[in-house]
Amino acid sequence: MTLPMLTIIDQHAVYVAKHPGIFFLQTLKAFRANQGLLLAVYVAYYALLSIVPLMMRF
Repeated sequence: MTLPMLTIIDQHAVYVAKHPGIFFLQTLKAFRANQGLLLAVYVAYYALLSIVPLMMRF
Protein backbone atom coordinates (compact mmCIF):
# COMPACT_ATOMS: atom_id res chain seq x y z
CA MET A 1 0.00 0.00 0.00
CA THR A 2 1.43 3.38 -0.97
CA LEU A 3 1.06 6.62 0.93
CA PRO A 4 -1.06 9.29 -0.73
CA MET A 5 0.79 12.17 -2.35
CA LEU A 6 0.76 15.37 -0.38
CA THR A 7 -1.03 18.22 -2.08
CA ILE A 8 0.72 21.51 -2.67
CA ILE A 9 -1.10 23.06 0.29
CA ASP A 10 -0.04 20.20 2.55
CA GLN A 11 3.57 20.57 1.42
CA HIS A 12 3.53 24.29 2.23
CA ALA A 13 1.96 23.62 5.63
CA VAL A 14 4.68 21.09 6.45
CA TYR A 15 7.38 23.57 5.38
CA VAL A 16 5.91 26.31 7.59
CA ALA A 17 5.63 23.93 10.53
CA LYS A 18 9.29 22.90 10.15
CA HIS A 19 10.66 26.42 9.50
CA PRO A 20 8.48 29.02 11.24
CA GLY A 21 11.29 31.58 11.58
CA ILE A 22 12.14 31.51 7.88
CA PHE A 23 8.46 31.76 6.99
CA PHE A 24 8.02 34.76 9.30
CA LEU A 25 11.01 36.58 7.77
CA GLN A 26 9.84 35.88 4.22
CA THR A 27 6.37 37.14 5.10
CA LEU A 28 7.76 40.29 6.69
CA LYS A 29 9.98 41.01 3.67
CA ALA A 30 7.07 40.53 1.26
CA PHE A 31 4.86 42.77 3.42
CA ARG A 32 7.43 45.56 3.26
CA ALA A 33 8.10 45.06 -0.45
CA ASN A 34 4.40 45.38 -1.26
CA GLN A 35 3.91 48.54 0.82
CA GLY A 36 1.88 46.60 3.36
CA LEU A 37 2.24 49.21 6.09
CA LEU A 38 0.83 51.90 3.82
CA LEU A 39 -2.09 49.66 2.94
CA ALA A 40 -2.74 48.98 6.63
CA VAL A 41 -2.80 52.74 7.29
CA TYR A 42 -5.31 53.25 4.48
CA VAL A 43 -7.58 50.53 5.84
CA ALA A 44 -7.43 51.99 9.35
CA TYR A 45 -8.16 55.49 8.04
CA TYR A 46 -11.21 54.39 6.06
CA ALA A 47 -12.42 52.31 8.98
CA LEU A 48 -12.31 55.42 11.16
CA LEU A 49 -14.14 57.39 8.48
CA SER A 50 -16.87 54.76 8.59
CA ILE A 51 -17.09 54.49 12.37
CA VAL A 52 -17.29 58.21 13.18
CA PRO A 53 -20.62 58.85 11.37
CA LEU A 54 -22.02 55.67 12.87
CA MET A 55 -21.16 56.84 16.38
CA MET A 56 -22.62 60.31 15.76
CA ARG A 57 -25.96 58.71 15.00
CA PHE A 58 -26.41 57.46 18.56
